Amino acid sequence: MKRNINLGVLVAVILFLMAGNAQADLINGGFESGLDDWNVLGTVSAVSESYIVTNHFTPDEGDLMASISDPTTGGYYIDNILSQNFSHEENEIYLDLRYNFWTFDSGNNDMFSVFLNGEESFSLSAADANITALNGLEYTGWTGVSFLLPTDRDGNYIADISLAFSAGNTGDPLHNSGVFLDCLAIGTAPEYQVANVPIPVSIWLLGSGLVGILFMKKRDRV
Repeated sequence: MKRNINLGVLVAVILFLMAGNAQADLINGGFESGLDDWNVLGTVSAVSESYIVTNHFTPDEGDLMASISDPTTGGYYIDNILSQNFSHEENEIYLDLRYNFWTFDSGNNDMFSVFLNGEESFSLSAADANITALNGLEYTGWTGVSFLLPTDRDGNYIADISLAFSAGNTGDPLHNSGVFLDCLAIGTAPEYQVANVPIPVSIWLLGSGLVGILFMKKRDRV
């Protein structure tokens, strides 16, 4: 489910992404080396398993997975960020990953988002967690999603990529939410369904400006 993100959250993510140079490739996408080569802000860790109340979660593959937020300390969505800057080969234009989003909340509260070069490319809210577990917990289960990497205005793929994930509370801090991540990889073809990429804000503003100009010209003729 796609949602518009608060401008303050977007600015915070962009500033966080600016701290670090692009590596030669996406590194440690399976988190088997813990959080080596990743930038971390807030409640983020690499874990071999996680117990949320009486519910047991394990990595999708290998021995470790990334965990953003947790059921005890939780934290706000804007405060929990995992990111990496990397470059990719011209023919490697897809990012694949698997996630397991969990929540104690409901409706459109709380979020998990993926950002590519500062643009929100994917997001879920509590309403998207469709597996009901014990003690009020709901989760998605391990789910795969692919992304087409960003291009410039001429349609050329951008070599340097800033990737970030954010998860946690968007409202009250009483019902925590978070996400597990695993199996991140760059490839020449998508492994899963490709997520819809939103129109960049700059292009949306340009389009809005053109519509406004045409409207004013039409009104002047009347």
